[in-house]
Amino acid sequence: MDEEYFKNIEYVAIKKIVINYSIGRIAEEISILRELRGYSNIIQLLSAHRHEDEVILITPHFEHDRFRSFYQKMTIDDIKSYFRSLFEALRDVHSHNIVHRDVKPGNFLYNMKEKKGILVDFGLAERLGASNSYLNRIYDVPNVGAVQVINRFPSVVGQISIEPSQSNKPAVKRIRTLTASKKLTKQQMMDELAKRGFIDMDPKGYENKPGWKANRAGTRGFRAPEVLFRVDNQTCAIDIWSAGVILITILSHHYPFFKSTDDADAFYELGILFGKRLMHDLATEHERYYRTDIPLIYDPGLQFDKLLHTMRRDLFPKDDEQLLNEVYNAIDLLKRCLEPYPSRRITAVEALKHPFLLS
Repeated sequence: MDEEYFKNIEYVAIKKIVINYSIGRIAEEISILRELRGYSNIIQLLSAHRHEDEVILITPHFEHDRFRSFYQKMTIDDIKSYFRSLFEALRDVHSHNIVHRDVKPGNFLYNMKEKKGILVDFGLAERLGASNSYLNRIYDVPNVGAVQVINRFPSVVGQISIEPSQSNKPAVKRIRTLTASKKLTKQQMMDELAKRGFIDMDPKGYENKPGWKANRAGTRGFRAPEVLFRVDNQTCAIDIWSAGVILITILSHHYPFFKSTDDADAFYELGILFGKRLMHDLATEHERYYRTDIPLIYDPGLQFDKLLHTMRRDLFPKDDEQLLNEVYNAIDLLKRCLEPYPSRRITAVEALKHPFLLS
């Protein structure tokens, strides 16, 4: 990006970071932004300053529209323009072996009039294969245990347990269901289950078990299955999953599409979407063990076209065959982005060559 670009900047945006964690993490964000200078769909760092316990990042101001103001009004052509811009940004980021880790509408600023978007906020971004402790952002989490009670229906309480595949002492005793006589809060459900002996809240040896070490950074509702399973070797595919969540949000007119408040809810939603058997096989692929007794998680799961037809019948025009073909192309791209197995998920380069974005 030449000097004329910077001379023509009229307004700037200022990001203030309070140093309440490793300064190395902040230094890495600055380093990544400097490495990504020159790309038109990625926010450009103008300068960075430190004052006492604050770091200030200065970038060009990008005039954009609020996602909530336009996502339900987008035409097929609007959707194409949006995702061409997003995948171009991800292509360039991934070409440097950098993963953004927090792709979501709030971090992809889009101008509907100009048909242009900018990928911003690289605070969670990391280089693949980096060995520094502050880059790995390791989280120690319990080795075994129920991932809390999950059910959106007041009459039945079920549970999902995610464990390492070699574990033989789960924190959950026997998987059962409990019929509730009244609507309970999640905490009340947990208390009731613990009282009746369904869940061991403090299993012996729990605090002494080795933790899983994996990066779980990201925004709830946009994290890929491998992030939820706490897989070590996460790749750029996690950004593609997040892009797929944005796509299904736009196609369904539902934001947020995934409404999980914790990892347990997220596993519940994925189980509903993909089915029990696929989730079990996916867990095995990641050397994890997945089990659930929730009766509303069926096999084989849901089909995206049928799901979207149920949510938005107006998306499927009966009298415009060309537009209908475009919709099905969009759904095919959606399937490729929300592929549960990361090794089979489409890449940003491949997405830009997909029939939906080429037409």
